Amino acid sequence: MLLSFGRIVLALEIKIDHLAYKRCYTGEVVTKKRRSRRISVYKWRRRAESNRCIKVLQTSPLPLGHGAIFTGLRTQPVHTIMTNIAKKRNPLNIALLQLAANGLDVAANLSSGIAACRSAKSIGASIALFPEMWSAGYTFPSATDDAACDAWRSSAVSAESSFVNTFATLAAELDMAIAITYLETWPGAPRNTVTVIDRHGERRLTYAKVHTCAFGDEAALTPGDEFPVATVATPDGDVEIGCMICYDREFPESARVLMLNGAELILVPNACTFDPVRRAQLMTRAFENMTAVAMTNYPAPFCNGHSMAFDGMMTDCDDGPVRDMLIVEAGEAEGIYLASLDLDQLRAYRARETWGDAFRRPSTYAALGQSSVAKPFKRNFAGPR
Repeated sequence: MLLSFGRIVLALEIKIDHLAYKRCYTGEVVTKKRRSRRISVYKWRRRAESNRCIKVLQTSPLPLGHGAIFTGLRTQPVHTIMTNIAKKRNPLNIALLQLAANGLDVAANLSSGIAACRSAKSIGASIALFPEMWSAGYTFPSATDDAACDAWRSSAVSAESSFVNTFATLAAELDMAIAITYLETWPGAPRNTVTVIDRHGERRLTYAKVHTCAFGDEAALTPGDEFPVATVATPDGDVEIGCMICYDREFPESARVLMLNGAELILVPNACTFDPVRRAQLMTRAFENMTAVAMTNYPAPFCNGHSMAFDGMMTDCDDGPVRDMLIVEAGEAEGIYLASLDLDQLRAYRARETWGDAFRRPSTYAALGQSSVAKPFKRNFAGPR
């Protein structure tokens, strides 16, 4: 059941012992009695015990220029439910901007990107994340069309361009971090780049895609050569952020290096069909590094959406039951999807659990640093290794 309260529609589904009950959230505690057992569920604080779980879905009934706005909160077992609402921590809200771009029309993409960031801020976003190469709509010319190739290269913008500067000014105005993606001007050939801007409008990191798809259109790009991590100020506190772009996530080394460089949150601009295998892959990157991972994809029909975020926490406490790490997963439609991450909970988890860098044996990983390629992996590949 969905009811409207002003701008926001909220629905709450409570599952107990395989039975589902639906109740509306009105700002008060939602309760359900069964067999003399009582559960109190609040909007943001969601923990669990045994097989009980909750799932909250929020949507806005008002169009804000980019389709519906959705906020999904993860389903998870409930270990502890806090009855003192004053003790609730503010989440880090990551807006996944699953929006359609306007091809190589940089001005149109700038305009729609500004509107999307304003909409994201209106629903409480701390960080806004664009899909891959937003300035150019992740479009590539035919390699045999010289005029199209020239137009594509001329659409590239620099990290100091008015395109990026506008988002820096906007971030400061909105008091919200922004991860803006673009086709970056670069000597020789452009780069596929993301710049993360903090709440004060300061550029905190610029990352160029390392694992370019050199077997296809991205052979026209210059690959990046490092995985930087930076402290990014958001309205909900500082967070250590690193980035992967699309194909980067298919190499475990990408997320591993980011974790070793201190990342707590990995932002992943994306532009491809997202399937169950890639979904499992992204969840694995979060699990093995104990990092939160947030990915934004283009909607259908250009891609197939399914922007998603994982919080990287397999359990709520020592020896607790395995829980679902998914915070939110979009469908195929255009929209803005909000992923709410409890950073304090993630930091406590990373300080006590056994993955990440806790029990690695780097002295046995010498082969990971080798640049030679043996069969059956040899390819006609001219790029750097």
